[in-house]
Amino acid sequence: MEIWVSVDKNGFLDGYSLNEQQDQIKVEVEKIPADFTSWKLEGSKLVHDPENAPIVEGGLTETEQLREENEKLKKEVEVTKEDLANTQLALAEVYEMLVPSDAAKEVV
Repeated sequence: MEIWVSVDKNGFLDGYSLNEQQDQIKVEVEKIPADFTSWKLEGSKLVHDPENAPIVEGGLTETEQLREENEKLKKEVEVTKEDLANTQLALAEVYEMLVPSDAAKEVV
């Protein structure tokens, strides 16, 4: 697959496009570089080099930002699971209050 890239002064990608761009460099790749700021153009090849990648805004590399976001989302999922369980218990309690116990036995 071909992509067109732009690089910073150190050769690290600062952008890419799947469409031909006159002001960018054409590079052949096997897959689109997900954390593209950690990729460096060396000659006509992209080399993954996260250890030397430039720091992006916020003082974190894109990979670090994604890790932080992933951890935050995992915590939110756990809270959502707990909220769902509490809601299910509350609904069961409301059901028990509304349906007489004899009627509940007939349903089962």
